[in-house]
Amino acid sequence: MNWNWLSLLLILIVFSSASCRQEEKATTTHLSEQELKDKLLEFNKNKATAEDKIIDNYIDANYPSASTSSTGIRYVIYSAGNQKKAQNNENALIHYTIESLGGEKFHSTRKSGPEKVWIAHEDVPSGLHEALLLMALGDSAVFVMPSNRAYGLTGDQGNIPQNAILVYHIELIDLE
Repeated sequence: MNWNWLSLLLILIVFSSASCRQEEKATTTHLSEQELKDKLLEFNKNKATAEDKIIDNYIDANYPSASTSSTGIRYVIYSAGNQKKAQNNENALIHYTIESLGGEKFHSTRKSGPEKVWIAHEDVPSGLHEALLLMALGDSAVFVMPSNRAYGLTGDQGNIPQNAILVYHIELIDLE
């Protein structure tokens, strides 16, 4: 029995001394700030290109006469013939429905009543401000917004998922 204890003690000493002599080497990769920026930029370009293809396919199938804004929002405006265009700092009274490209409804004012949006100030997606500025009083429109112009990386923390491409159906009822 002494021999077993001695063997065990000897094995422990060998492992202890071996582990003390070895230094762990860090294997983590460190990126410079510029390398990180470049990788993020490349990721965002690829994401935007992929979203553009999805939106283009949707537009071709559903709204072939749609226009495209400088920020990538696709839209069709059904004009009521009014010349009064929406402006920054105005309150726009709107009815809207927000849905996915597949038609899943996320939000709608049809049951709750129209909402006011203070253009360029309200805490809503930037794409909605841009959409309203393209409209005139009485117009209705369909806007297809890339995720970066809608709710982006966070979604709305409720119904709208992260990185969702959204379809807005908007009716501009009044401007104050």
